Amino acid sequence: MPRKYTRTRFNIALEERPQQRAKGKVRLGGRVLILVVLVCALWMSAQWLLGEAWHIREVRVRNNGGVPVEAIIAASGLLRKHFLAHDAQRAAEAVETLNGVVAAEVACRWNGHAWCEITVQPSRPLALWEGQRRRVWNDAEGYVQVAEGEVNAPLRLRADDAAIPAPATQLPPDLLRALLELSELQPEVKVYDYSAHFGIIWTPDGAQRVRLGVAEYEGAMRDKLRAAQEMLRHVRARGLRPLVIDVRFPDAPYYVP
Repeated sequence: MPRKYTRTRFNIALEERPQQRAKGKVRLGGRVLILVVLVCALWMSAQWLLGEAWHIREVRVRNNGGVPVEAIIAASGLLRKHFLAHDAQRAAEAVETLNGVVAAEVACRWNGHAWCEITVQPSRPLALWEGQRRRVWNDAEGYVQVAEGEVNAPLRLRADDAAIPAPATQLPPDLLRALLELSELQPEVKVYDYSAHFGIIWTPDGAQRVRLGVAEYEGAMRDKLRAAQEMLRHVRARGLRPLVIDVRFPDAPYYVP
């Protein structure tokens, strides 16, 4: 008589093992698929974040005065920088180191592409220099900039092109001191001439030229203007009209008939 087959735990385990293997393979395949999707999503996100849209390609400048726009943008270091890596405060501080800039504010935005805007507070002109072909102006600290358009300055100096200071330079201290003192002592006088040899020249009556030179020390222009007034009274009392009065050395003024 044949022996009756009975299922034991061992037999059941052997029968279930292929099913468990199949289920394990399904779970593993699902995990691999999820991992692949995540990796692809991360890769695509990284490519998007590193793409051109996130690099600053546009920098706008407002209220630059006479400071060149190119110089402001270059100093900021923002152009082509990644939007997430930019430092607005550091960019503003870099722009503020430029001649003619008192303060700067930087704001960067992203709305489909990255761009920044720099708002500049330029320094105020003290003197406008005008030659035959060149025009510059300097501020109260002596920094020289190219004059673009209309420039409202308390002083105007007429000079030969060769005597006009170069942009992006700073006036010598004695010349700057002279301009500051004249703007305070004679605010009603707007126009002077300038000579590289004789310095600042004042024409009080439209005919006689008074050579003032520069301010070698504090208060030099006050002394020179006082000497000029005394010399003008002296020559007028004698009925003289010299072409030139020289008070560059206020203790030894002279006139040229």
